[in-house]
Amino acid sequence: MTVPSGENVLGVYNDRDVETKHFRMPRYVDGNDLTDFLIRINYRTAAGETDSALADNVVTKEDEITFDWPISHKVCASAGTVPFSICARLLDGNEVIKEYNTTYYCGTVLPGIEPNGSNIPDDPEIIAQIEQYLAEIAELREDIQSYHEIQDDVAQMKATILEKIDDAYEEDGYLYLTSDGEIVAGPIGPFASSGGGSGGNNAILTVTNNTGWNSSTITASDDCYLSINWSSVETGSSTGPGTLKVLVGSSTKVTQDIAQGTITINVAPYLGAGTNIVKLRVTDVYGNTRTVSFTVIVVNLYVTSSFDASVPYTGAVQFAYTPVGNLTKTVYFKIDGSQIGVTEVTTSGRQQTFTIPAQTHGMHTFECYFTASVNGSTVTSNTLYYELICLEEGNSSVIITTDFHDSTVPQYTSLKIGYFVYNPSALTTPVKIYVTGDEVADLTADRTKQTFNYRVDTIGGQVIRIVAGSGSSTTTLTINLTVTESDIDVEAETQNLALYLTSKGRSNSETNRSIWRYENIQAQLDSFNWTSDGWQMDAEGETVLRVAGDARVTIPYRIFATDFRTTGKTIEVELATKNVMNYDATIMSCLSDDRGLKITPQLARLTSEQSEISTQFKDDEHVRIAFVVEKRTEQRLIYCYINGIMSGVIRYPDDDDFSQATPAYISIGSNSCTTDIYNIRVYDNDLTRYQLLDNWIADSQSIDDMLDRYNRNNVYDAYGQIVIEKLPHDLPYMVLQAPELPQYKGDKKTVSGYYVDPVNEANSFTFTDAQFDVQGTSSQYYARKNYKAKFKNGFVMNGDSTATAKYKLRSDSIPVNTFCFKADVASSEGANNVELVRLYNDACPYETPAQQEDARIRQGIDGFPIVIFWDDGTTVSFVGKYNFNNDKSTEDVFGFQEGDESWEILNNTSSRVVWKSDDYTGTAWLSDFEARYPDTDPAYTNNAQLKAFAKWIVSTDTTAATGNALSNSVVYDGVTYSNDTSEYRLAKFKAELGDWVELESAEFYYLFTELFLMVDSRAKNMFPSFMGSEV
Repeated sequence: MTVPSGENVLGVYNDRDVETKHFRMPRYVDGNDLTDFLIRINYRTAAGETDSALADNVVTKEDEITFDWPISHKVCASAGTVPFSICARLLDGNEVIKEYNTTYYCGTVLPGIEPNGSNIPDDPEIIAQIEQYLAEIAELREDIQSYHEIQDDVAQMKATILEKIDDAYEEDGYLYLTSDGEIVAGPIGPFASSGGGSGGNNAILTVTNNTGWNSSTITASDDCYLSINWSSVETGSSTGPGTLKVLVGSSTKVTQDIAQGTITINVAPYLGAGTNIVKLRVTDVYGNTRTVSFTVIVVNLYVTSSFDASVPYTGAVQFAYTPVGNLTKTVYFKIDGSQIGVTEVTTSGRQQTFTIPAQTHGMHTFECYFTASVNGSTVTSNTLYYELICLEEGNSSVIITTDFHDSTVPQYTSLKIGYFVYNPSALTTPVKIYVTGDEVADLTADRTKQTFNYRVDTIGGQVIRIVAGSGSSTTTLTINLTVTESDIDVEAETQNLALYLTSKGRSNSETNRSIWRYENIQAQLDSFNWTSDGWQMDAEGETVLRVAGDARVTIPYRIFATDFRTTGKTIEVELATKNVMNYDATIMSCLSDDRGLKITPQLARLTSEQSEISTQFKDDEHVRIAFVVEKRTEQRLIYCYINGIMSGVIRYPDDDDFSQATPAYISIGSNSCTTDIYNIRVYDNDLTRYQLLDNWIADSQSIDDMLDRYNRNNVYDAYGQIVIEKLPHDLPYMVLQAPELPQYKGDKKTVSGYYVDPVNEANSFTFTDAQFDVQGTSSQYYARKNYKAKFKNGFVMNGDSTATAKYKLRSDSIPVNTFCFKADVASSEGANNVELVRLYNDACPYETPAQQEDARIRQGIDGFPIVIFWDDGTTVSFVGKYNFNNDKSTEDVFGFQEGDESWEILNNTSSRVVWKSDDYTGTAWLSDFEARYPDTDPAYTNNAQLKAFAKWIVSTDTTAATGNALSNSVVYDGVTYSNDTSEYRLAKFKAELGDWVELESAEFYYLFTELFLMVDSRAKNMFPSFMGSEV
């Protein structure tokens, strides 16, 4: 855990709910998603008492989780050191499944003064004031008496309201009280309007509760579906989609975009044991809001058992089970749907036993559950369900059981149907599996658990039949499914498909396990042992073709048989590499005379006669790599995609050639690396980025992955344009309103607009008549411009009616009125200009004098990603992904004071900039350096400190030593130097460096840039700065 300097202060003695500390942590740790973990802050007060606090305002983002710790009075009840740590637990009921803890960090509660009494001096003026106060108190007694007279009425009214009212909202200055989303009182007012939002509107927002209750008691294993119906109508027309927030207590658990109509959501994953106040808050496009509230009591009631249903039973069966719950439990037992026993259990957590009577030969279902009364409501525990293998002596009929009991599944779900086949007269049994009449598997099953993997792509009714046995002696297990239509509107491209091989649904137990074909192309699988290789499950439960050791795959398809500049070409390979012993080993190849496709454990490369494009990827990671060659009649581009994202592009010459003189087959396998293959696709066409994205989504074996990929990329309208309505619900955005935007540096434009933070609405603002200019020197010529924005008229914050002069990027930032919106065209991952600078700022051990006074002061910029749209008065169009950054000109952020200097480098090829020259005569040096601070008009040009610093560095340049005699001999580190040698200059640099620079700062800077940011930060992004009036 890292705590920035100054943030270790938790408060002052006896503070009450004053301070809140903000945290962020990785969302994924060791491959585990911490979204479902319960986050607590464990602490020990200065008085030695240990306690913990639940994290507040938990927000899950793509790669991180942010949360708050409101510092309670208990923490500040004693002054001194308060150790604290962060704990994240994954719970199943009361059982801790997994737990992560940080090391502890010591916070501080500062001492204060809490007087025991007061001494009033004998002063006539003070006595006169006291007498006046006493007179005023006497006058107030009559008002107090009146208050007492109406107190009972108020209490009665309050009780009535609490029974009836579950929410309230303000509209046009009037207060409305609601129950179940219906207005029961109002309008009350008028009151002063709170402002904010998008201004006045005539939309009528209606939200009703369709759940059927407002208060319910459930068990910890139950789902909890809440349902509402909502509409927002203005002048008879729908206002479009809105936003739903799910709050439990004061913590926002879910934020998602919703269409108008009925919305149903399962809130069980967000509930804790005890009483939960759950609110479903709907906001329409105008910012109008309605809330429906629920009370959900969660009780910890469940039953467990270690019963093994995979073994056969003869005669009566002893069933051991353990019911949990501190109340009287009525336990029910059923065989084949009929109740065979009931008993009451008052103990909790103690093992009980029930005898199941002997059953006839075959499969029999057995169920166990209990009911209990909680607060007048009957709740039901989880149900234990088993399919028993029951034997009768002399009966040799095959028995099939399954642990799959779903009857309704969403479209595109990858089913993993576990089943057992028990043949009393043989150790193995032939099995065939049919889906809606079509045979999909032919295998041999032993008596261990088998798994049938199948993805349901077709909606409607489907029947899965598992038939075991041979001849007339067969047994059939039938599973009836209803496949519901998915919201995902995406399918893999089929036109011009030349090759498609997938591992989806395959198994080593198949009788045809070595057959892998597409139409008339059949791969040859050699030297597989079909135990540790072949059709295996990866760590995520997805089926792969594992090629390891001596195993090899040859696909008799020649990708490069012809020169495809006329038709275009697309090659997609979805794979993972692991157990790498040689990173240069070829694991997949379609190569002849160094022309074609070659993949090694971390590199994929496509070569033609004159062109080459490659991309790196990480081993032990599931990736999809695609190469697309455009037609010669188009732009002659070769693209590289990783996981559906364009990651590289080159242009091939018009007379290039992709054909091989001796066309090669596709080969897979190496003794130096294990390769998992998921999918291979080849098209005789150049697919668009949209088609590649659809393929990446459609080929997913996991419905959760498919939904995540689809929702993450579902940002386009019907015309292929990114639109605000389809943005991810947690992504901030800004809309710039102006007829034109600046096109080059100095092309200043007046811009109005608004900024929306969907997660933290209090951060949203509108602005008018801001000055926008293009920012950057070389980057000003890119198609996407960086912008420097001066908000001269301030910011009208969400909920305010008047402008605030300055804005804070974060709650602990220094407010300013100038910002930089950085497109990061040349660094499109968006990390180098923000995240690594933030890391530098947080990790640097050196603090400037200003930072020692104020922990908010920074050495580098801060920022976060947003997207920007442009409203030109006619249309709203997408501009790009930007970072909302501090601008380097905001001296308050960096703590610059009078006497300080900071210089920006303009030309990183100049001899002055690389510290080889100290010639600052004339004006040529102004093409190399520009004053960042002081920021004056006209520009600051006093180069005295810069020149002195340069002169000293030049004097230590070992490559410029003359060998001439020094005017005076000098001694460095016990060695006397009389001549200007390279040794002398190096010794001088070492001895005098601390006189010219802050060593701790310089050392950390060079160590940091050895790992990160070297190209830019040791050139244009380094700002030589002088703190004070002397070097």
